[in-house]
Amino acid sequence: MGQNQSSCVVGVQKKKKENSVFASAVVNGEMEIVESMVEDDVGVLDSTVGRAKLSPLHLAAANGRIEVVILA
Repeated sequence: MGQNQSSCVVGVQKKKKENSVFASAVVNGEMEIVESMVEDDVGVLDSTVGRAKLSPLHLAAANGRIEVVILA
């Protein structure tokens, strides 16, 4: 029982890290990383970061990353 709970926590932490990496790539316009992560898991486009729960589209638009906005 404890093992399942700890593996669930590890899964959540891994997903948060992936979302953080994706958000950073979006903000910095790192298209190779963005495209690769979208190809691996299109669900990253639905991810949110921070207290404001900003989506990748919000982050891209706010940082003038038109190439990411077009991809999304």
